[in-house]
Amino acid sequence: QVSTQWLAEPLTTNRGSGGAASAGEPKARCCRPGSCGIAGFAAAVAFLIFDVGWILSTPSVFLVGAVAGILLQAYCMYASIRHHEGFEVSMQVSFFLWIVGNVTWAGSEMVWPPAGFLAKIPFVATADERYCAPIMIFSTVVVGLSCVTLALAYVPFWRRVRDPASRRGDAAASADVPDTGTSNFGRGTSGVSVRSGGLEEDFGTVPSQHRIARDSEDQEEAYLASRHFYLVFFIVADWLWCFGNCLQVGDVSKTTLVSLACLISAFGVPSLLLGIRSVRRDLRRHLHGHALMLGSDVVWVAGNTLWAMQDILSDIEDGSV
Repeated sequence: QVSTQWLAEPLTTNRGSGGAASAGEPKARCCRPGSCGIAGFAAAVAFLIFDVGWILSTPSVFLVGAVAGILLQAYCMYASIRHHEGFEVSMQVSFFLWIVGNVTWAGSEMVWPPAGFLAKIPFVATADERYCAPIMIFSTVVVGLSCVTLALAYVPFWRRVRDPASRRGDAAASADVPDTGTSNFGRGTSGVSVRSGGLEEDFGTVPSQHRIARDSEDQEEAYLASRHFYLVFFIVADWLWCFGNCLQVGDVSKTTLVSLACLISAFGVPSLLLGIRSVRRDLRRHLHGHALMLGSDVVWVAGNTLWAMQDILSDIEDGSV
């Protein structure tokens, strides 16, 4: 059954003497972007290139990462929807919205003022700055939708964790109650019985293959959700940063900027701690490759949190507010 304490330790990894994964071990796909496979890893690399171009204000690097990231993430979203992969669909849709919002957000900073070779393109160099505000509003809304999409995906897990009666009911139904469906022989698919001497002997409840497959998928989904829970806090922090930059297009008070910086740290630090916790859990299970990939994400979260706070407070430092 799905672990009800998925936030604490969703699944344990057990290996037999031969080194093969046992039935209790989640499949490796839970540790990466799932159905998209190598495309998910490539999308993560594209996001990193995109961020490097943004930090350095280098349009050529930025555009390579932005275009590749959007296309690869669109494929990941399509693949997860095509395979009906539950939580992962919400996660991939959230990531797609996030990268679209970030590309338009960063693009506005590349254009006003024009950076790099963009300054040599006449229609970009002379672009009316009044369009900056609508673009930033669009970016803020899209990143906000990304937050909502990912947060709503966790609602079923929160209900399971917060409702002990529901968890006990699920366990009892799976352990003791036969399936209500009937086979061609008129009996449920979970029970086996014979009639001998006028007496019916029930040989007990035998889980159907459908239930076993369903439980395995639920375990994988809970494991995937627990490993990526830190992203909920990070995307909220990223939305606060985007919202702050949107406000900075017009007039904004010093108090508002300081408050936003505090909120960014309030969400960024828990994201960092939860990410480190997931990395440690992978290391304890000797999943070193997965821990390395997740660890790189956690370092990226730490860098973005610091960058966000510095960017929000920059107007105070230079005295423009």
